[in-house]
Amino acid sequence: MDLVRFPKLLQDIYAVVDELERMFPGRHFTPDGHMVGSIGEAIAAYYYGLTLFTASARGHDGIIGERRVA
Repeated sequence: MDLVRFPKLLQDIYAVVDELERMFPGRHFTPDGHMVGSIGEAIAAYYYGLTLFTASARGHDGIIGERRVA
């Protein structure tokens, strides 16, 4: 993972959401569904050194050292 680029990419996502919502008043462009879950897992990987498993892996989302994380 690129620890410098990751936070910037998250900021870019939300900047685009803000711009689209200004362009189309009353419309919501919030990231949701799989995107929010994946962002949460990526943030956990970023902050806690989590190694993520393939999406939708059975039982756990990743591992820290020898410890599996749900």
